[in-house]
Amino acid sequence: MVAVDEGLLELAANDSWDVLARMMQQRGLEVDTATASMQVVGKRHYGRKARDAAVEAGDRPRASCSTRCLFWKARVKLDAQGRASAEVPLNDSLSSFRIVAVATGGAALFGTGQASIRSTRELMLFSGLPPLLREQDQFRALFTVRNASDATLEASVSARVTPQPGKAQTLAAQSLSLAPGASQEVSWRFQAPVGASGMRWEVTAQARTADGSRFRMRSRSRSR
Repeated sequence: MVAVDEGLLELAANDSWDVLARMMQQRGLEVDTATASMQVVGKRHYGRKARDAAVEAGDRPRASCSTRCLFWKARVKLDAQGRASAEVPLNDSLSSFRIVAVATGGAALFGTGQASIRSTRELMLFSGLPPLLREQDQFRALFTVRNASDATLEASVSARVTPQPGKAQTLAAQSLSLAPGASQEVSWRFQAPVGASGMRWEVTAQARTADGSRFRMRSRSRSR
């Protein structure tokens, strides 16, 4: 069983887990020949020469997973009803993931199943701050609020900016109503201070639904 970020599969597809397609693929008409002469040419031991260096040193090669490979387990046992459960830890990426299971039962029964899931948050906040500023530049501190839930959200967005260490400034909160799947921009007019090497922004969005459910999202950004 394996779970992998689908963004990784966009770079290179993995068809190794589709066992039936690999077994039943079309093969061209060809003739293969084999010879044992390489075992005696130069009095070399062909079998020993072909051994993996890692195995020779006593270290078995192991499967490695990057941060986009969330889960990999070689054996998952089934219960008496033919079911199994596994816990797949999702990372912080708001992305889609593919979960694939390859099953086998004896020498004649095998199969592959897969499903895709998507991780998201009900309330999302994206920064649109300019990365670079000059002293006394006037700009719009822009942020985008998105409602990824299935209900209308009444949101309140507040911001706190620290242009210099120890001199935090709270900006006026803004209210907005977001339909399901809708996005809306909020912004504050601001002027880059003199002598500041950077500004640290902390924007918080709080939302509630008609049934009383509450969501909270915080974004920390920085302009230089």
